[in-house]
Amino acid sequence: MAQFHHPLKLIHKILKTQPNLNPQTNSIIFDLLIKNQIQSRRAEVAVLYLERMLYHDLTPSSNTFNNLLRLLFNSGQSHNAFTLFDKVKGRIPLDSYSFGITIHGLCDAGELCKASDLLNHLELTGNVPNVVLYTILIDGHCKRGDLEEAKSLFHRLSEVGLVPNEYTYTVLINGCFKRGFRSDGFQLYKDMKSNGVFPSLHTFNSLIHELCKDPDLAPAFKLFDEMRLKGVACNVVTYNTLIGGLCRQKKVKEAMRLMEKMRRDGISPSLITFNLVLDGYCKAGKLPNALKVLGQLKLSGYSPSLVTYNVLLAGFARACDLSGAVNVYKEMTGRGLAPSKITFTILIDTFARENEMEKAFEMFNSMERAGLEADAYSYGVLIRGLCMQGNMKDASKLFRSMIEKGLKANHVIYDMLIHGYCREGSSYRALKVFREMKENGMVPNIASYGLLIRILCIDGKLQDGEALLSEMVLSGLQPSDSILRAVAVAREGHSS
Repeated sequence: MAQFHHPLKLIHKILKTQPNLNPQTNSIIFDLLIKNQIQSRRAEVAVLYLERMLYHDLTPSSNTFNNLLRLLFNSGQSHNAFTLFDKVKGRIPLDSYSFGITIHGLCDAGELCKASDLLNHLELTGNVPNVVLYTILIDGHCKRGDLEEAKSLFHRLSEVGLVPNEYTYTVLINGCFKRGFRSDGFQLYKDMKSNGVFPSLHTFNSLIHELCKDPDLAPAFKLFDEMRLKGVACNVVTYNTLIGGLCRQKKVKEAMRLMEKMRRDGISPSLITFNLVLDGYCKAGKLPNALKVLGQLKLSGYSPSLVTYNVLLAGFARACDLSGAVNVYKEMTGRGLAPSKITFTILIDTFARENEMEKAFEMFNSMERAGLEADAYSYGVLIRGLCMQGNMKDASKLFRSMIEKGLKANHVIYDMLIHGYCREGSSYRALKVFREMKENGMVPNIASYGLLIRILCIDGKLQDGEALLSEMVLSGLQPSDSILRAVAVAREGHSS
């Protein structure tokens, strides 16, 4: 049987038994061993080899060192990667890829100060960083939300004699859009064209994505035509962005026509494409059409995803089609898909709206058994259902249970309880919840004030009603005519 040695022992054996090997041969041996560890994703052992190599005054190839750096950063060891980079800096020749990998890794790890220092170090040592290194750092600042620093670096390019490329422009355009600086983003596109930099597919996709947020989609489609005239081939992202924009505006027929055009252009619709059109039909209340698209999705070789089924469930819930929602749920679970919190919440809401509170609670309990913690929205759906039934006792118990679990009630939940108690004619309990809502930093709206004032007036508690009316006015809310009439009627009854 062959005898295997620990890697470091093997190195020692080679070095001891072959003392006259020249440095180049030794470097090749170490290099091969480090490459082997990198391929096996054993970064720690690869680092040990590299350190031993340096101890023997041997130089690794730049390719091997760069691959080790990349492995360390990709495996979340940014500190170890930067420490290694810092250790070898000055001892072995580093190329622009070494700096690029390190700057990129530091940016991904949120270490932008270190990345900036590294770029500055390059400049101070007389090595002008290339446009790629600047772009990596610009992208890092954009992703962090520091747009001013990103712009500053962009303007510094011309100062050091570099010209931004299409990727530099696209990164900054994206950054501007994500921070809400639309005009800056579109101005950069104009500058890009005037400076002779040809926009890429990614540039066009970013611009079209931003334009599709507008009610008027004509500029987005104009840009779509422009990119094709310039010979830039669209991809599935381009089409999905436009189809999503049309569906959000309930122009689902146009979205379907664009989907057909997509096919004619040789681009197969993705699962996302089908989900977008499904969502469009569901929101437009055209469930038969949505089910036809589901059939097309399956015929195209895709398996419906959890998102697909949640979209359909929401559509049936919106249409108050309980049996349809249940059928979708059965198909989903039959395909082995585990319901998400969104799935359960949609079903809980659907059952509660249809006054099927027992089934709503069954779903709620199933959700918790599945290890999905209920949030304030899930509780709110059940509380609303109980309030609608006039079951304020159970609604109150569920509300207290929610608070005990550390969940904060939102404005909607407080309003539902206030409305429920007012409908029940319990002005005392409604007022108590109202006060609690205010103590927890919630600002009551006109509807909450109005309901409470009316019920207090009906209960003969005119003084409390007037006090609440004064409080309402002082808070900056304008009482409606119906609120003022309720107080006036109560005053007449009180004086007679």
